Amino acid sequence: MDEIMSGINKLKSSGDFDKIDLSRLDWFMDELKIVKKEELLSKHPYKIWEGKNGKWCTYIPDEKGGRKLRYRNSKIEIENLVIKYVRNKIESPTVREVFDEWIKKRLDREEIEKSTYTRYQRNFEQNFSKIKNRKIRTISEIEIEDFLKDVIRDKKLSRKAYSNLRTLLYGIFRYAKKKGLVSYSIKQTVADIEFSQKEFTVNKHEDNERVFMLDEEERMTEYLMQNQDIMNLGLLLLFQTGLRIGELSVLIPADISKTPLSAATVFNREPLKEMLETLNLDINIVCK
Repeated sequence: MDEIMSGINKLKSSGDFDKIDLSRLDWFMDELKIVKKEELLSKHPYKIWEGKNGKWCTYIPDEKGGRKLRYRNSKIEIENLVIKYVRNKIESPTVREVFDEWIKKRLDREEIEKSTYTRYQRNFEQNFSKIKNRKIRTISEIEIEDFLKDVIRDKKLSRKAYSNLRTLLYGIFRYAKKKGLVSYSIKQTVADIEFSQKEFTVNKHEDNERVFMLDEEERMTEYLMQNQDIMNLGLLLLFQTGLRIGELSVLIPADISKTPLSAATVFNREPLKEMLETLNLDINIVCK
């Protein structure tokens, strides 16, 4: 619909406009506006009704997930209020809102695990602060390039960290394109960006800096056992079970008796419940 209106407006400014029967064009545009109005009103989740006091009423969703009763003197006024809401919230969502909708659908369809969902949320909060509250329709291709280069520099991202960021960017903007919110291909947009090797942070570590030696692990375990708090219990659990951070972050008490536990036991690790009992740790505190 928006593309049709844009095309008509371009035609009006062209040299061929004088050849057109204006009465038919004006009629056509009026019809388009009616259809567009009905389309927007159909996206409103609540009915519109006339109250006993003669006021026209409807509910408008609020920011907390609830709704507020709104009323106007005429049906046209209340419809205009609804259309404004739909355009602002449904047809012009922020990057954050598109991300939340996209990732929730993937989780509900079991396309991703809860741990992946949590990791995506954490990655988004860490890296998308610059654009998360922007209306996604307003973000141009050049702004995508500026965003990526700024994040790589400001966050000192490695190529691996950038790859994780790009995964979210692809998912958000592909979903937005399917909803008609953007017209460009995010994959092609990113492919056209020139990155130099100097832009990425290279993390160099010696082998002895990447793992704990046996004596170091023993000292660390002893310290964690003697200084138990939520952070240290989490570290202790990582040491003793081989859980990964993403798996630990979504661990709940009901998981403790499960064997295997997600991806954490694919290498025949000791059942988690027995391990906790051996360490004399409270399950509910560990999974708090």
